[in-house]
Amino acid sequence: MTKTISKGRLWTARVMSGIAILFMLLDSTMKLFKPSFVVDSVDHLASRSIIFI
Repeated sequence: MTKTISKGRLWTARVMSGIAILFMLLDSTMKLFKPSFVVDSVDHLASRSIIFI
């Protein structure tokens, strides 16, 4: 008992999975190499979150 899915639904799932995978790869690359703009942005966000708490 197998159900077939449409080609449109299959490609939509592939694209959405690809976007999620690319985001995770970009995030891990940024954490690995720690470019200066990423470190500065994290410092800025961390200081703003303390103000709201």
